[in-house]
Parts: sequence; structure tokens; C-alpha cells
Amino acid sequence: MSLIIFGAVFAPFIAPFDPQDGDLREISHPPFWLEGGNTTYLLGTNNMGQDMFSRLLFGARISLFVAFIAVIFGLFAGTLTGIVAGYYGGLIDEVLMRLVDLWASLPFLLIALIVAISVGPSLGMV
Repeated sequence: MSLIIFGAVFAPFIAPFDPQDGDLREISHPPFWLEGGNTTYLLGTNNMGQDMFSRLLFGARISLFVAFIAVIFGLFAGTLTGIVAGYYGGLIDEVLMRLVDLWASLPFLLIALIVAISVGPSLGMV
């Protein structure tokens, strides 16, 4: 895990190529350990000649950023909910507790798939 985080944080310094730049003379190279691969493109290239290792490192940056934002959002939402439930207590505490019970009982993967199918693919939904 720390290797992935290290690669994501230092991607601009580690990546041998720009992840968006492609070379049409170098399309669809296999990874270096397969026949026909070379060490110039460690994980090979895609059908647009883009280096897959560089794309992997920069893609990890996006994933790390999304995870960080989700943790920060969860921290604030959970803290605020806990403060409200603890301060007011009584009926508000019971309602919040039942909402959390309902949320915890739902199958997350099924809901995520339904939302993803209904809104379609887009970067804004990340």
C-alpha cells in the first residue's frame, strides 16, 4: 500500500513519459517480461502508444485524491452527526440512530451499481 501511495505522490518524478502523450510508432507493446516487450515501456503501451506505467502512476494520483476527499467528507459528516445526536439526544438521537442502522443494513455494492448505471459514466460522478 505504501508503494502505491509513494508512486502516486511522486508520479511526476517517477513516470518516464507524460501519460497523455502517445507515439503511434510504439502502439500495443506488451510488458517487458513478455516476448516482444522492452524495458523502455515497463508495462507496455496501449493502442494509442501511451506508456501504461506512466498512466498507472498518474491514475493512482486521482484515486488517492478521491479517497482523501471521501475520508475528509466522512470525517466531517460523522463528527457533525455525532455532535448533534449527543447534544440534543432524545428523539433526534433515536432518528439518527435508526437512519444509521438503515444505511448500514443496505448492500453498498448493489446501491453503487444502481447509481452508476442510472447516472452513466462521467468524471463528475467520481
